[in-house]
Amino acid sequence: MGRRTDVCAGPENRPYREAWDAWDTAYEAWLQHCLDTAENAAEALSAVYEDEEARTTAFDALGLPQPPATPAEACVLGAPVWCSRCRARIRGALGSIGDLAALLESWADGHRGAASGEQILSRRASTPSPSPITDTLDELYGRLAEVEAGWRAHAGHQTRPRRSRNAEARELVLAYLQAHLDEMLKHPGSVTFGYEVWVWERRLRTLAKSDPVVRKRPGRCPRCRLVNVLRTRDDGHTECCDCGRLMNEEEYQRDVVGGADTAVVAESKEARRAS
Repeated sequence: MGRRTDVCAGPENRPYREAWDAWDTAYEAWLQHCLDTAENAAEALSAVYEDEEARTTAFDALGLPQPPATPAEACVLGAPVWCSRCRARIRGALGSIGDLAALLESWADGHRGAASGEQILSRRASTPSPSPITDTLDELYGRLAEVEAGWRAHAGHQTRPRRSRNAEARELVLAYLQAHLDEMLKHPGSVTFGYEVWVWERRLRTLAKSDPVVRKRPGRCPRCRLVNVLRTRDDGHTECCDCGRLMNEEEYQRDVVGGADTAVVAESKEARRAS
């Protein structure tokens, strides 16, 4: 069996793709060796290639090596482009992008002190903005708007309305992409978009310094509904380490504490003690 074309485009199939890429290279080298060794090799082999016994005899008669063995690497199938796990990861990352962008914008607007890591640079002629956060969010919006416009054209939706490049516009484009994400991820062209979403999430997390964690917090995440996944970060926000949901203290008290029953709180506290 040759290389499958229906495998998931996600990173879990990287070993499969690398194994087949290596086989392609080895096969081309083997075929070229055959052609260099005997002028009639291609014709002789094509007539018996499917018959393993006859093929071996033909190779021996021509003094040719056996072809490289096909890879036995397992793979995860796509449905049709991405597997269910990758689709969920892309959706979660897209949601995190919105949360992280809102957090970063609040820092750039001066709603947080110098501990945010935001460095305001002195303006030069070559500097488009005094804020690296503002520049990054503007770049993010531009890319998201391109994807939205492209999908609207493909799906026959109404032309994307003109919007100012602000937080509301970013939220609207993210809402559109989330609403149509299932259909988008069925399109072969979604491979680039899916990886871009993951890259953007990592980029914003790095900019927000979201990785440092101070302590665990009790409760169930309002997005992924898991318990024992909430952490208080160094900036005071509560983050779900599973789906990436970010909450300020008011949102935590309202969505987690206010929406939890005593059994959930007890379960979370017990899980924290056990860990």
